[in-house]
Amino acid sequence: MLGQSSAFLGARLAAAPARRTAAAPVAITAVRAPRAASAGIDSRGGSPSEAGLWRWLSRRRVGAGGGPGRSAGDLGWLSARPPPRPPARPFRQPLRQPRRTRPRAPQAAPQALTPAPQAAPGEVKYTAVGRRKTASAKVYLVPGTGTITFNGKPAVEYLGFNPAYVAAVRDPLEILGLEGAYDVIVKASGGGVMGQAEAARLGISRALVEADAAHRPALKAEGYMTRDPRAVERKKYGLRKARRAKQYSKR
Repeated sequence: MLGQSSAFLGARLAAAPARRTAAAPVAITAVRAPRAASAGIDSRGGSPSEAGLWRWLSRRRVGAGGGPGRSAGDLGWLSARPPPRPPARPFRQPLRQPRRTRPRAPQAAPQALTPAPQAAPGEVKYTAVGRRKTASAKVYLVPGTGTITFNGKPAVEYLGFNPAYVAAVRDPLEILGLEGAYDVIVKASGGGVMGQAEAARLGISRALVEADAAHRPALKAEGYMTRDPRAVERKKYGLRKARRAKQYSKR
């Protein structure tokens, strides 16, 4: 009797794990079946897609209570399409803000240019231009008493009372003996006083030749009809001046 009881108990214990193993999938399938059926997924045998879905649900924390307003078995919202995105707004270039500028100071009225001297009716006037270095002088030769004016000032005052500069301006008239025959009006610009004086000398010589071509040989013999081409040579890159290089250093 005892042997039969022990044999029966052993058979029950051996069959118990098998019953638990066989019943577990059935229970899981029974629990998952309603949820999977509502989602439209075949849950027979636990397909990989079903396993991935449940892992995704566990990460999204959709458990027994579901989301707000959803039950644990209602998974139809997963298959619904998202609402259409609103159309993209066209790109608009941002409007540039007006630049803030300081108010400009009131500008002075432009000075009136000095008009060129006009000859009296019936009066003869001769005009010529002379140049030297970077200076330029426009000469008006008008019959008169021999007055020489530089930019509205007497030549002696404008040339700094330098006798060499004053002599350079008067030389063309003195060679021809016309010191008191013409009034000379000079409009000089650029360069220095020496350059302007020599430019005026060339301009006076050209104006005298325009008045009478017979004056040319005497002026040409003195070199007053020749434009002096000498000028300061430009500075070169890597040198201190036009040709002056840096001092050589052996060490």
